[in-house]
Formats: sequence, C-alpha cells, structure tokens
Amino acid sequence: MLRPILDAYEKAGGSVDEVLHRVGLHDNTDQTEYLPSTLAWNALEFMAESLGDPHFCFRVGYQASAYDLPNLSILNETRQTLGESMIALIVDAPRMTNQAGYTLTCGAETATLAGNRTFKPLCPPTQSDAFFTGLIVRLIRDSIGWHWNPARFNARISGKSAIPDDVLPRASLIPSRNTSVIFRFPARWLMIGGGDRINRNAATAPTHSKDVVDNLQRELARRLDQPDPSLRQVSAAFSLSERSLQSVLKQAGTSFRTELICLRAERSKTLLTETDLNLSLIGRQVGLPLPSSFNRAFRSWTGFSPGLYRKRFRKRPA
Repeated sequence: MLRPILDAYEKAGGSVDEVLHRVGLHDNTDQTEYLPSTLAWNALEFMAESLGDPHFCFRVGYQASAYDLPNLSILNETRQTLGESMIALIVDAPRMTNQAGYTLTCGAETATLAGNRTFKPLCPPTQSDAFFTGLIVRLIRDSIGWHWNPARFNARISGKSAIPDDVLPRASLIPSRNTSVIFRFPARWLMIGGGDRINRNAATAPTHSKDVVDNLQRELARRLDQPDPSLRQVSAAFSLSERSLQSVLKQAGTSFRTELICLRAERSKTLLTETDLNLSLIGRQVGLPLPSSFNRAFRSWTGFSPGLYRKRFRKRPA
C-alpha cells in the first residue's frame, strides 16, 4: 500500500527520505512495501500533515486504478462483476498481509465489505482508512458506472475528516472503532460489471457504431464528476483516435458533447428525485462544481431549476 502513496507524495513535492527517516527507515523498496502497520500509519499521517492536505491518501486511492496496483493484479478488469472483483481481492489479501482479514456478506438488499484488523491500533489509522476508502469507491465506480449513487454507499471508518465531501457526503460516513473498516452498499451492485465493462486490453477496437456509443456512455459515466472529460482520454480508453471516434459517433447521429450532456442531465434528475443530496454536491457529482453553472445547465436541460424539479418530481416511498 505504501509505495503508490510515497510516489504520489514525491510528485507533490515531498521528500520520501524525510518520511522514511521520520519512521526510522531508509529508502529501501523491500522495507517500504512491507512496513509494520504502525510505522506505515505514522508515515501516512506525516505525509498528509506535511502537505497540508487531509484528503491526500484518499485521493491517491481514488485516483488510482485498482487494477494497476501490484497487490491487486489478480483482478481482471474486462471479465469480472463487482462481486467477483471483491471476492478476488479478499482471497488474495493473505498474500499481502497477515494484519487484517476481509469478508464480503450479502443480503437481499445490502452487501457489506468489512476489513477487520487482527490487532488493536494504538492510534486512529485515519489516512490508512482514507486510502482504502478511496480505492474501494474507485473500484465500485469503475465497475458499476452510471449506477453509482454516493447516497447509497455507507463507510464506517476511523475519521471523517480525511474524506472529501465532494466525493462522499458526510451522511455516508460513520465513525468506527479502530479495529475495523466497513462499507455497505446495495447488493445489486455486486452483479454489475463483466460484459458491461470496456475491454481496454482488446487487440482491436470496436467498430460497430452502437458498440462505440455504448462504450462511450460507460466511459463517460466513469468520468462524470470531471468538469471537462477529455475526448482524447476517452477515445484512447478503447483504442480509437479522436477523429475515428467523432466519425463513428456522427454516423450514429450523435456526438461526444451530446452524450456527455445527456448523461449529466439524466444523472442529475436521478439524484434530485431519488436522494437527499444537496444541490452543490449533485452538481459536483455531474462535473458542474459551481452552483451557478449547475443551475444554468439544468434549466437548459429541463426548463426547471434543480430545486423546483426536485419539489415537483421527487419520488416518495410507497
């Protein structure tokens, strides 16, 4: 866990040598990969504090692809559902650590992923829990795409302050004992993924216009919280040039911008009518972090302000 965080810390201008000196080690790859938990947690807390960024470790986990981390190489992005990915993560965990065990339980409505430490920490592992939370949120979002709803995700962790509220609302976070971290979410999310994912390792790119549009929608759904998703990044995700992507979309009677606007509009309407998230958080979830921009865009899509739309069309329990 520590290596990707050290790399991000160094890119942010921090000194890795200083971190390791702080915990009594020198820059040695073997040591940094397998630090005792207490030393690793001290290192994470020091990095976040020295950068003045309480969300540092969460963002490292959230911005990483779970499939690119060495200890999660067992995951196969192109074939697995979210449930299969989580099971693979749990089964592979003993190869990396004997200081925590993981379980996944599922009921008719709710699934629970729990990480239980085999010892009681002397201090709250706030940044460690934040990194793991960021990683799990990214894994879920990458797996289920537009089905993601932050109001349906619940995290029981050691500290709320390390989680940015532009990703998870405060109501989703519950203080926990230091011995465990627990995530709860809709059970049906476990079945999403597999064939619904984009195959980024395919030797050939999809050429059928419907396949391309479907892939574009799924990739945009993953990036919907970004203010300005890049056509270059999205087209590269399934091995097409920007010009080829634009050409195929034109043949299908749509465009990159049209698909992005449609996704933002539909996602906004869903969050307004099915959740209690405040308007500013909904705007950030669809890539429109400025309230004025979100309000103006939503009016252009629906003819209503976000507040009035919620009031008129809010879904009430039966």
